[in-house]
Amino acid sequence: MNVIFSDHSLLKMQQRRLSRKTVISVIANPDRVENTYNGREALYKKFRKRTLKVIIMREYGKIVVVTTHWVA
Repeated sequence: MNVIFSDHSLLKMQQRRLSRKTVISVIANPDRVENTYNGREALYKKFRKRTLKVIIMREYGKIVVVTTHWVA
């Protein structure tokens, strides 16, 4: 799987202390997927009592991570 992290996503991952490995695990095996605007997808995966949301775009056979954040 060819995953590219945007500068914004890397900043947010650092602020939220998320590893690339954790984000890739959400992409590889999400609990839920929602189509959002402009061809983006929201991927959700539960970790203990919190859920991680990863926003991605699929472009030319690549997955671009747009941002990540915890949701209730």
